[in-house]
Amino acid sequence: CLAAVAYEKRFGRSLWDVLAQDMQFHRYGLNYLENTDTPVHYNFMHQPFFDEGYTNHFDWHALRAPMGMTGNAQGLARFIYDNRNLITVARAMHNTDSVPCEEMRNEACFDGFLERRVVNGTRLWRQRGYLYGMAATFMTDQAGNFVVWLGAGESRPILAAHDHIEQELLQALNTNEAMK
Repeated sequence: CLAAVAYEKRFGRSLWDVLAQDMQFHRYGLNYLENTDTPVHYNFMHQPFFDEGYTNHFDWHALRAPMGMTGNAQGLARFIYDNRNLITVARAMHNTDSVPCEEMRNEACFDGFLERRVVNGTRLWRQRGYLYGMAATFMTDQAGNFVVWLGAGESRPILAAHDHIEQELLQALNTNEAMK
């Protein structure tokens, strides 16, 4: 949300308009939640406090950054692949000399909109999403391998699904490296 406000202040245009008009994300089956007729349903099975009525109070326009979009993993993957040069820009935003951080610790380092981490000796950039009843993850490595995962339920503990997907990606990358 803050990045979108900063973008608009710097460039005089809404980030959401740029995504829709310039980058034409609708071609990938992506859209803003308030523009769709499809209701969103969350799995509240592990939530003793929240229920179906909870989402009726969301301001979907205001929540565009963390969760206000619709689509599927394939469309998002194609959009990210076609715009991967912007990920390179985000990667270049870090300067470890002027902005020190602990890459081994969760949510301690950020390059633009991506969290930078080192896990088992591999540097990853990721963006995790979470809403009551669902979780999502995007991850990429230095070689440009990436995964987009959109969950349809929630796990306990809450970040277990993110950690599992991260470990599976690392295992696949390490297996691929060993085969070379």
